[in-house]
Amino acid sequence: LAILTFALVFPAGAFAQNAIAVQNASGDPGDNGVIVRIELDNDTDVGGFQFILTDVTGDLTPQSVRAGTRLDGLFTLFDVIVIDGNTGIDSVRVVGINIESLKVLPALKGVIVEVLYNVAPGAAGGPYNL
Repeated sequence: LAILTFALVFPAGAFAQNAIAVQNASGDPGDNGVIVRIELDNDTDVGGFQFILTDVTGDLTPQSVRAGTRLDGLFTLFDVIVIDGNTGIDSVRVVGINIESLKVLPALKGVIVEVLYNVAPGAAGGPYNL
């Protein structure tokens, strides 16, 4: 399963070493609600984040986005799911920020977002890279 990731993290301080990673996930052809966890590892406080996940195989269809354990009500999530029936290239854009109280995510490593996917019934078996 090929997922391309674009990530942007808004550090509260300059010269931060922050990384967003897609954790391993597994599913079988025809499975619904396969959870793909997105992890943020930041060494400084973070004021927001944005990333895009793109499936170029046509085997994954994004269904929903929900907050991970790390957000704990700190950030509001905004997401845009684009399902392109013509090309089979589907994407999910996620933005997390706390506009009301300007809270930050403290330096830590953990799951910030879970994206749920359906796996196409005709998807090839075997491992895929996420």
